[in-house]
Amino acid sequence: MTVWYVFSRFPAPSETFAGTDLRALRQLGVAVRAVNLRPAHPRAGELLREWDLAGLAVDSVTPGKLLVGLGAMLREPARLSWLLRVILADNWRRPEQVFKSLLALPRVFQIHRRLAADPPEVLHLFWGHYAALLGLLVRRTHPEVVVTQFLGAYDLRTEYRTSVRLARVAHAVFTHARANVAVLARTGVDAARVRVVYRGMDLERFQYDGRPKIPGRVATAGRLVADKGMAEVLEAFARVQRELPSASLCLIGDGPERAALERRARALGLRGVEFTGYLPHREVFERLCAAEVFLFLSWSESEHLPNVVKEAMAARCACVVSRTTGIEELVAPGQWGLVVEARDTGAAAAGVLQLLRAPDVRERFADRALAHLREHFDVQASMSRYRETWEGCKVCRTSGFFTGSTIRV
Repeated sequence: MTVWYVFSRFPAPSETFAGTDLRALRQLGVAVRAVNLRPAHPRAGELLREWDLAGLAVDSVTPGKLLVGLGAMLREPARLSWLLRVILADNWRRPEQVFKSLLALPRVFQIHRRLAADPPEVLHLFWGHYAALLGLLVRRTHPEVVVTQFLGAYDLRTEYRTSVRLARVAHAVFTHARANVAVLARTGVDAARVRVVYRGMDLERFQYDGRPKIPGRVATAGRLVADKGMAEVLEAFARVQRELPSASLCLIGDGPERAALERRARALGLRGVEFTGYLPHREVFERLCAAEVFLFLSWSESEHLPNVVKEAMAARCACVVSRTTGIEELVAPGQWGLVVEARDTGAAAAGVLQLLRAPDVRERFADRALAHLREHFDVQASMSRYRETWEGCKVCRTSGFFTGSTIRV
């Protein structure tokens, strides 16, 4: 099976889970090609090697490709006119989305031209944003290609209407939380097209190695931006350290808020706080393996079943997490983790202290969390479901099941 995976940009340091998906698909015998709407990341080669994806075909934007796309737009005025009408009809109330859609068109037409020369069996959109324009075009011009997309996080919350238009005619729509199904239904997406497939972890590659935990060690990880809740983590940890002076904090990640967070840690008088900056994925997992408790207090509206929480669970950390969309599907409160309200640093601190003081509870939580991951969040099982869905769509397509799914503006 040949599959083109369409990204905004891949590889990127913040999307290790995308690399996990592609590695699993390759292990399942799928010929995968990564197609980007943006230029390659400066560290693309390094990241591919780090994620064991050396040799993966990656097609990124270059000035030459954009010129080819502009030429294709001029030679195909009917298709260009149709997509312009789609963009304006869907997004006229949001000028920024109209502008970004127009910027994406040269690349969309260039990819479409490349696809026409050698069509894959499947075109899958990893995010539902502006790549939906490509999905619509391929759905209209290449009925032999199975077109699927993911909608479930930021791409769902931004309400880019062209994504919804594609979701209504795509062969399948993937999402990674049951909590998203009702949101999709409200947009008019047929539930029969929606497949809930959890984004999995490579549980063979990332296993706790039995190393002793550092007593009193708390860890957190994520991009250092405001809505990831790192300031709240520091506030909660200050409360913990007042009760348990030997406690320490490992804060993994980098971002524009780092300097402000370091100043806040000093202002709070915190001791034993390490800001690691960016770390390779393997080193992130090693730091998690050393911690007894993982504290995650994001209040981002686009936070859905965070991958870093899964990794902390695999590292046998007892987790205290904020209530975000669908979190109970990953962390069952009181059974293998604690869930607190976003920004409630008092409750977060109380939960961390409870777990640091109760090794038997931490062990019980760790055992149950790992069993839950193995049952529902194994990447091999998740990507097998993707492949099974694509195979099923191919059968339905050849049998004429989708012949009534026409696209009208």
